Amino acid sequence: MAPRGGAGCLPAEGAVSGGHLFVGCSGVVGCGASELLWSFLLHELFMQTKMLNILVVIDTVAQDVVHLGGQPSSHSEGAPVVGADARWRQIADYLRTDVLDGRWQPGQALPGENQLAEDYATSRPTVRLAIAALVNEGLLTVAHGRGTFIRPRPDRRTILIAGADHHDLLADPTCQGWQRVLPEVYAKAGGVDGNWWNPASRDDAEALGIRTGALTRYRIAFWRHRKLRSTLQLTSAIPADLFDATDRERIDDLEADPAGLYGYLAARRGPVRWHTTVTARMPAGSQMEAMGMEVGTPLLQISRTMLGIDGRPIEVTEIQGPADRFEAVSAHEEPDSLGDGLIVLRL
Repeated sequence: MAPRGGAGCLPAEGAVSGGHLFVGCSGVVGCGASELLWSFLLHELFMQTKMLNILVVIDTVAQDVVHLGGQPSSHSEGAPVVGADARWRQIADYLRTDVLDGRWQPGQALPGENQLAEDYATSRPTVRLAIAALVNEGLLTVAHGRGTFIRPRPDRRTILIAGADHHDLLADPTCQGWQRVLPEVYAKAGGVDGNWWNPASRDDAEALGIRTGALTRYRIAFWRHRKLRSTLQLTSAIPADLFDATDRERIDDLEADPAGLYGYLAARRGPVRWHTTVTARMPAGSQMEAMGMEVGTPLLQISRTMLGIDGRPIEVTEIQGPADRFEAVSAHEEPDSLGDGLIVLRL
């Protein structure tokens, strides 16, 4: 038998060979076989640890799954319960039903976490998950240090679309009771509003039928209504190739006239017609803070496209605002029944 650490045998305990550390190895086993043994032991240790983690997760889920047989008496005994659903989802379902059925009035405080946890025989973290889900749905609002409240429904104002007149909204907001502002969140970040030559975004490129990154005349503004104090974001994009070199140099003069840009486009590409679409999406980046929106509120998005005589899109104006404060109504749907007080913008 070769001595420990001799040729063809394992190194002494604690020695390093070929980048591997051997601990307590027998001198009669070849180095290659020991490496396989060591790899096997590590693999077994890994699999046992992984299995332990899986068991912990299963146990946690099992503790958080229940048929809510002890729910408060305000719920019928026959209320449907998904057998394997998490408790917070079930609690959220019951709370949602109570809110929508008017058990609590808008602005009223929801019972505290401790009370809800007692009512539903669960933990406060589980209650927090249910509350967070309803906050994201726009049904609840959380005031830190005060509690959770049923979110009020603000009165919506109307944006009238598809009318006979189409003003350049980015030129002058004052004629419709709005004032131009720069939200604090944008000002702190060094953001600006105004007009400049800018590569087309993906959305503007799709609306204008040009490639993403193509040069456009881009305008952006934030409007705040003088009476309602609600804020809108407005943008406009025009393909740069619609302007010749001379007109590009005098673009500031065109934009200074409320009818300048639209008159310029109509004279060269008209008669023009219009296409308006209304969609919704969730706010991105700083939009929620800039427009004073609650968590869970979608954006109302109105896109008005000017089309030239050949059908080519030559300008797109996009208006975005909180969907719980504004709605879009077609001018062909008897707008007189709305009353002038409800109409805050005409497109």
